[in-house]
Amino acid sequence: MTRTRETSYLAGEKGRNRVRLYPHPASGMLYLEWKEDVAKMRRSLAHADWTVGKIEADAWASELARGIRTVKAKAVTLGELFDIYEREVTAEKAERSREHDALATRLMRESWGPSFHVASLSQLEWGRYIRARRAGRLGGLGPVRDRVIEHDLRFMVAVCNWAVKAKLLAANPALGLEIPKEHDPKQPLLTPADYATLQSAAARVSPAFQLALTLAWETGRRIGSIRHLRWSDVDLQRKTLRFLGAYDKGRKKFARDVEIALSPAACDALAAAAQRRVAGGTIGDGWIFASPRKGEPLRRDYFRKCWTAAEELAKLPHVEGGGFHSCRRAFATDHLGRGTPDETVNAIAGWAKGSSVARTTYYQPQLEQQRAALTARGA
Repeated sequence: MTRTRETSYLAGEKGRNRVRLYPHPASGMLYLEWKEDVAKMRRSLAHADWTVGKIEADAWASELARGIRTVKAKAVTLGELFDIYEREVTAEKAERSREHDALATRLMRESWGPSFHVASLSQLEWGRYIRARRAGRLGGLGPVRDRVIEHDLRFMVAVCNWAVKAKLLAANPALGLEIPKEHDPKQPLLTPADYATLQSAAARVSPAFQLALTLAWETGRRIGSIRHLRWSDVDLQRKTLRFLGAYDKGRKKFARDVEIALSPAACDALAAAAQRRVAGGTIGDGWIFASPRKGEPLRRDYFRKCWTAAEELAKLPHVEGGGFHSCRRAFATDHLGRGTPDETVNAIAGWAKGSSVARTTYYQPQLEQQRAALTARGA
């Protein structure tokens, strides 16, 4: 028995081998949905072809009826899943990712309970978490914007994807559940005038912070990559700087190391820092931004506090969503606005080859750039 509707297709018999085919409301990608015992299971077909999807739904229902698809979802609880994921995956992530994993798991345990069966996750529990997180009723943390909630929920999708591969779940119950989108994300960029003002204050805050600020402005690199630089990564004769892939976003262990050209301002800042290092009686390799704790670079929190202190000294208003990432946005906006090829911007600032993120997400045409484009059009 099959029947069709405008937004879904049903295959199989109700209560026996019923399979529902439906499109994701945002992406249009097709999903199959069926029940195993009381658990609702979902599977992505990874395409949007309705004709092919109906054939696959019929085949899936047929296999359910014949007992081929009777793999039961493991009754793994939320607490068990998070404990395993933390041990096997989170432990290998970068510091900031570990912090977010710990926060998200704590809040989801609070919202759904550690004994909640993950396979039964539905829009009901999903929506409950969204409303509670948005209103600030979880963890005593206060209200948050949808961008934060999206980050949390995408983490849960990733955990369930990993659980399927680890044979802890038969299918990902989070697939197809609606994730809120931030309609007005806070993505400020640091203007050249504010950068100059901040630089004058940075020298009074910390030489390490001043150097990091210069490198962030001149290279467009993330602070996570900058703070993990070593002196062996610097070649002032060739005016190059090497960034290790192991310390880039996502901490990919086998990522390729990248060497980039340095601007005169970045070379001067590094040369001055090297002279201070020699004058202090320290030679050889080591972290450029060394922490007093032996063998470690300065933590991200240190640079965040320095940025706040420099803003106060410079009497600049604090901007939500600013910080070092505002230098990255300024780098993309400046170079792309001046016609620098996308691939050159990607290579210097560390976006993947062929990526359009710098132009579609970070590039913010300023009034001067807009006026120049309009003037050129009228010439």
